[in-house]
Amino acid sequence: IIRKSNAGEFDVSDIISITTKIDGANASIAWDETTQKLEIFSRDNLLDTSNSLKGFYDYIKTQVEPKTDWSIYSDFVFFGEWCIKHTIKYNSDWYGKWRVYDIWCKSTNTYVSQERVKATCKQLGLEYIEELYNGPFISWEHCRSFMNKSAAYGPDQEGIVVKNQAALFRPENR
Repeated sequence: IIRKSNAGEFDVSDIISITTKIDGANASIAWDETTQKLEIFSRDNLLDTSNSLKGFYDYIKTQVEPKTDWSIYSDFVFFGEWCIKHTIKYNSDWYGKWRVYDIWCKSTNTYVSQERVKATCKQLGLEYIEELYNGPFISWEHCRSFMNKSAAYGPDQEGIVVKNQAALFRPENR
């Protein structure tokens, strides 16, 4: 289903990114300048050892946080999908991983480009969500052609996400 409220934001030749929509748990991390700590979140809650989002907190503490000085990335909030069993069944080796799909820049109050998300993930050793297409917007039919084209995570796919990179810095956008 294409949400009509978003469909008007696409013009032919705008650069778009199409990624696989993952059915897991929304999870994020961000450096907190006040506490000087990496904070770990579910969609709505700050996580800790007693509220770990089925292991996400521990995963970040053991597999992600030790790899870098996160204060360098204090301007960013990293958003991703914590791969746990939900509605769609994926390959067993797919679970227990975090796949980043967006980075929010606090100082500019905008998302960064998908190219920058990919580059930052590569630099930090984080997994980036599977990208199916990056190029000019052609049509909605072209976008739909990427449905059910992924086998990266298993035989089923929840859907796709189409992001208009040209719209990131338009002042009227959220």
